Amino acid sequence: MSGTPWARGRLLGGFGGPRLLFGRMYEDWGVELAVFPPPGARVLCIASAGDTAAALHSAGYEVTAVDVNPVQLTYARERLAGCGTREGTAEAVMRLGRAAAARLLPAWRQRELHRFLTLDDPVEQAHRWREELDTAGLRRLMRVALRPGGALAVALRPSFAGVVPTRFDEVLRRRLERTVGRHPNAAIPGCGGCWRARSRRVPRRCGHRASGWCATTWRTRWSRRRAAAMTR
Repeated sequence: MSGTPWARGRLLGGFGGPRLLFGRMYEDWGVELAVFPPPGARVLCIASAGDTAAALHSAGYEVTAVDVNPVQLTYARERLAGCGTREGTAEAVMRLGRAAAARLLPAWRQRELHRFLTLDDPVEQAHRWREELDTAGLRRLMRVALRPGGALAVALRPSFAGVVPTRFDEVLRRRLERTVGRHPNAAIPGCGGCWRARSRRVPRRCGHRASGWCATTWRTRWSRRRAAAMTR
């Protein structure tokens, strides 16, 4: 794992040690719940921002979470000890992308997006996606930003930029269309279900000591030693 781009803990160029990459994760942990053994079993997951580990623990599993980035482990401990979320590099990149879209495309401004993300009818969602959001302007913007040699590839570390798919913008648009056409936005992690959480202001720093959390309050074991072993 030490040879992967993730081991450096940095998405963008520059110098220095690992940074917080993900302040939130928007995975659907219902996928894991559908295939895992009954609650009470021991499971292993990637720590990342801690969302999936917390959800699995809340469902009754004994969770061991690991990550090659020690900053993510510390952050996940802090969050599950009661601290607020912070912006990671991935969120910062997405925020800049949303700001660019909002400046150029009225349908992508916060108020309009809020109405779309809180819908619960996939038929209406698919219609509004095609008619209001997936416009020619969005397609041009995504081509400029996401294709190899585009703005994102220029900003990313070379090890990440080298794996940007040739037509990443088209793949991403098709996946977005498929998702909003199949599932209610209000129930999707990262859409309506997380809108209020993203809108709240949260503390940038937290002084909570998390040392007692992993063994007592949550009974979830975050192993620096295992994470270090994965990087060798």
